[in-house]
Amino acid sequence: MRPIWKACLFVLAGIGAAQAQNPLSPRGVVEAFLEATGGSAWEQITSLRQEVELQMMTQGMPISGKMTMVLLYPGYMRNDLVLGTPMGPMELSQVVTPEKAWMQTPHGRQEMPVINFAHQVRGPRPELWMLRDTSYRFVKLERGELNGTPVHIVHVEHEGSTSKLYFEVHSKLLVASESTTPQGVVWNYLRHYRKVGSVLLPHELEITVDGQSVQKLTFTKIELNIPVDKRLFQ
Repeated sequence: MRPIWKACLFVLAGIGAAQAQNPLSPRGVVEAFLEATGGSAWEQITSLRQEVELQMMTQGMPISGKMTMVLLYPGYMRNDLVLGTPMGPMELSQVVTPEKAWMQTPHGRQEMPVINFAHQVRGPRPELWMLRDTSYRFVKLERGELNGTPVHIVHVEHEGSTSKLYFEVHSKLLVASESTTPQGVVWNYLRHYRKVGSVLLPHELEITVDGQSVQKLTFTKIELNIPVDKRLFQ
C-alpha cells in the first residue's frame, strides 16, 4: 500500500507562485497553472488540514474509510486513518517530522525513511520548488488530449526518471499526472477544483495503476493556515 500512498501524497503536497515565462514553454505552462490557482497566495500558506473520504483496493479487496491529514510547513505531516475492513475498523497513523517518519498500526510502529516524504512536506504545491530545484528538468512540451479535452503535456525529468503533467489548455489547471513505478504506470487524476481561501484546490483525487482504479479520495473539508501544535507530531 505504501507506494500508492506515496503517489497520492505527492500529489497532495507542494507550494506555488512564480514569475511568468513564455506560456508555451514547459516551465511557462507550469507557472501559468500556479498563477491561475493562487499566484502569490501560495507563498502565504503555512499549514493545511484536510478531511477525506476514501475508497481503495488492497490485495483485490475494496476498503473504504476516512482520513484526516494535517501538514505544518515545512517538514511536518500527520495522517490519521480509520479503514473499514472485513475484520472490523482498523486505525492507522502516519507521522513525519524533519528527523524521522513512522506509521503506527495495530501491529506496532513501523519506521520509514524521511526522504520518502520530502515532496509532501515542503509546501502546499510541489510545482514551485520543482521550478526552483535544479535537479528537476522541464524537458518537453506537447499538445494532446485527455478524455477529449485539449491539454498541454509537460515532461519532467528527475533523478533518471520521467513523469508527465497534464494541464487543461483552457483552464490552465493541472488535471492529471503520469509516472512509471515498479508497481506499474500510475495516473493521478485531479478533479473538482474549488476555491479555498485565496487558492484553488482539487476536491477529488483518483489513482489508477495500469488502468485499474486503486484509490479515490474525496476532500470533504479543507482548511488553510490553521493553528497547529507541534506536539501533534510526537
